[in-house]
Amino acid sequence: MPSYEAQPTSLLHTNGFDKVYPSVLGVLRFTQPLDLSRLKEAIRRLSQSIPQIFCRYEIADNHFYPVVSDSNDIFFVLEKNETPYTFPIDYQKGPQLQVFYQPDEDGYQLTFIQSHIFADGAGLKEEIAYLVDLYNDLTLLPKENHQELQAVLKNIPHDFSEKVTRSDTATISLELPFPKAQERIYKEVHQLVYPKERFVALHKKAKRQGFTLNDCLLTAYMRMLATYNPDAKRLPLACPTDTRQFLSPVEKKELHIGNFTARYNPQPTINAKESFTASLSKVHTEMALLKENHQFLQSTLTLIENYETQSLDELRETAKKNYHARSIAYTNMSTLKAANYTFSGTTLIDCFTAGSFRQAPMFQVCFSTFENRLNLVANVIGDHTQQAFADQLLQETTKQFELFLSE
Repeated sequence: MPSYEAQPTSLLHTNGFDKVYPSVLGVLRFTQPLDLSRLKEAIRRLSQSIPQIFCRYEIADNHFYPVVSDSNDIFFVLEKNETPYTFPIDYQKGPQLQVFYQPDEDGYQLTFIQSHIFADGAGLKEEIAYLVDLYNDLTLLPKENHQELQAVLKNIPHDFSEKVTRSDTATISLELPFPKAQERIYKEVHQLVYPKERFVALHKKAKRQGFTLNDCLLTAYMRMLATYNPDAKRLPLACPTDTRQFLSPVEKKELHIGNFTARYNPQPTINAKESFTASLSKVHTEMALLKENHQFLQSTLTLIENYETQSLDELRETAKKNYHARSIAYTNMSTLKAANYTFSGTTLIDCFTAGSFRQAPMFQVCFSTFENRLNLVANVIGDHTQQAFADQLLQETTKQFELFLSE
């Protein structure tokens, strides 16, 4: 039986199975129906480049093994009133990808739920874009998928300064006052769209003052958290970064679908009563320092460098020491452009990616932009009152943007 070795970074996402099951989510919404035979053929061709989507993951040896062999085994057509989020997922027994197609209010929706053991959110974005290319061009030949992490590391100095180390397992624990569940618990994807005109104004103001968009998003989220954690001396929050940015220009044109994400660990002191700009300056200074010193290497470098010489048990212990599944999490999944995700014959009207489902009171917001609109997405497991509180938290985060615009 063929097998495919997982990356060293796959081990990071086997930590904390009991807390957060490692998946990533992608959603496309469009106006016209797809040719389903053509789509299933595109999925089959996708598996020629990425055979892991038909595989189960074996934690004992960090390999993927085929468990299904046909597009029909991972592709499902649903009715409008059905949800893809109730389908069972077990990446150690079943395939690493499931795709769901169904009508919705404005046309049709295509949902991707994929194993984070296999690929990160940026990898799913790349994978969906490649599937769209395969659907649109029936003559497109299979591409090789490159998963070698050294392609990234060779372009980064490894001697990051000990003066800017930040513990990934910070002793400060952030909390959100979710109500206790009283009714049936279910999964729901919460999406809040920050309007185009407000987002453009936000981006322009940040740029004019020398701040990045990520600085703004991170600050808004931290300030929302600070209102519920007023006694926290610092706001420790993991900030994932896509290390594909360090690939050479030639390599960036190739497929790199896998786990290439590491994370910064900013820990600024944030007071919700100070101005947004004051908080923003702190976040910007902290992130600039961490970026300059490649602090994200703390979360992955030791694991990668020891992968060839240590046992899997030793590597898992290294992963536990340096990579911690946060109860309160943040992810900026960057930009999704319609040109990369539009199936031939359709008009793409919405597109976003997000992380895994988290049992309240755990909480994660995933930010991404689509056609100059900002999506805030939280995948929550909870009852009706907990789901409502998740919506409230997204609203409170966008109100922080409004504070900045009014200053």
